Amino acid sequence: MASSSDYFIDIVSDPSTPMLGDIPHFPYNELKTATKYWNKDNKVGEGGFGTVYKCEWKNTTIAVKKLKVRRSNKPEETLNQCQRDQLLRELKYLNSCRHKNILPLDGICFEHPKYCLIYRYMEHGSLEKKLSRKEPSLCWEHRLHIAKGAASGIQFLHAKEPPAIHGDIKSANILLNEHMDPVIGDFGLTREGPIEKTHIIVSRPLECVHLHMMKIRHQNNISKIL
Repeated sequence: MASSSDYFIDIVSDPSTPMLGDIPHFPYNELKTATKYWNKDNKVGEGGFGTVYKCEWKNTTIAVKKLKVRRSNKPEETLNQCQRDQLLRELKYLNSCRHKNILPLDGICFEHPKYCLIYRYMEHGSLEKKLSRKEPSLCWEHRLHIAKGAASGIQFLHAKEPPAIHGDIKSANILLNEHMDPVIGDFGLTREGPIEKTHIIVSRPLECVHLHMMKIRHQNNISKIL
């Protein structure tokens, strides 16, 4: 039987992934305890890739993204290829892109079949949620500050060699800390861009959308039968 370290090596052995030895590893049991066994009251967000929880860990407020693992045709739960690709991109770019307007990756937890990414907690949540609230609304000073900060983060990504194309810039992926400073997160669709060209067309990975639609269709069929 393979150990958890074997699965860790399998995930990060992709040649396009940088060495991750400098990223702290958080024990899964400590994260489970900190989130009060993944209590829904600590949940601050959820997406197709995982669920994000807020918790206190060693006197520090952190955000833990608990990745969703699925049982496919294997007898055990594991990441499918689409999830694995997104995880590799997230690790690659968050570990190599250190900038004040890029979400810091504070740690990882790979204890098969449990995978978590640990980030700095952003007190004001996403820009999307901030804009959707009627009170208190964002003043123009904050709006300009956020726009300039987000643009600085994007410019940093595009100035890399080769350029990094985020591929999913939107208000939901711009997070705000306690000082209303914006940071760009969610690098699951990021890819390298061409050096010579000034424009690039980026499309979403259709296989992920296809898998999600197949799941919805399957659930609907079951509902009709019942």
